[in-house]
Amino acid sequence: HAVNHQDMKTPYTLLGIVSIAMLPLAGISQNLIVNGGFETATVPVPIGTPFPFYPATLDGWSAVNTDGEFVLGPTQAHTGNGFMSMLENGNQNPGAPWLGNSGAGGFDRGVQEVEVTANTEYELTYWYRAGDGSRYGYGAGNALIQVEEVLPTFQTLATAQHAATGVWQQASLLFTTGAATTRIMVLFSALGSGTTDTWYDDLDLQPSSGKGVWELELAAEWMFDAGDGSLWVKPANPAGDHWIDVHDATGAHVAVPTSLQGDRWALDLSGLSNGAYIAVLRNAESRSAYRVVLTR
Repeated sequence: HAVNHQDMKTPYTLLGIVSIAMLPLAGISQNLIVNGGFETATVPVPIGTPFPFYPATLDGWSAVNTDGEFVLGPTQAHTGNGFMSMLENGNQNPGAPWLGNSGAGGFDRGVQEVEVTANTEYELTYWYRAGDGSRYGYGAGNALIQVEEVLPTFQTLATAQHAATGVWQQASLLFTTGAATTRIMVLFSALGSGTTDTWYDDLDLQPSSGKGVWELELAAEWMFDAGDGSLWVKPANPAGDHWIDVHDATGAHVAVPTSLQGDRWALDLSGLSNGAYIAVLRNAESRSAYRVVLTR
């Protein structure tokens, strides 16, 4: 692995780099949410502008009745460049489950369907906050998160509601799939008595028991730059969808600014505290991991 050691002013000293062949990955499971940081879209994203054809433009996401909005706002997102903004015209969101019914009313509801395992406990972790009024003047309300079984039948599995403020906050929701559940839907919306704007970012869905560990190796080239704390990874075959996650020494997911630059992913580790971290590049079938120990 190529490492750039600079002069004595280098902010990072590299204590250790270990490739996947030497890494025990027990306890690190994949994030089942695709594009949970809202960083990738298949078309250029106009700043602060909703898409008229939402399901076709944001990788991994759609919306009930195509009503939902993705925003590119690096100064507003929790991490990275993108986040999801859900709007509600006062008292239009009844807070009821969707359960396959048509009709969104006067509110947005972003949604993603996920394949799951029956009789398994999962944890959905997410960051949320109220809009700052910059989008149509909409203000604070509540974040509403809903988890529904899609197959074999529609039914509610879990729901959570949080009072959203102007500060990003993290929360999680535990739920257990049914005896025959194979597919679920996670839904995010805004709820309140006034015109409400609620933002979501850095969503993560994993089995709470730590299941779902990859077995297949993904060929990739890793490089750490000790000069600025950046980590780069290039898959040997860049075709198809790839996602990347960073975990701390306990296996917990850590949010870091991540961007796709050509055929390489760039991760900014400069905001992390000293310690050991594992980055995992994955596609639908396999993964490649890289461990780095940082100290300043």
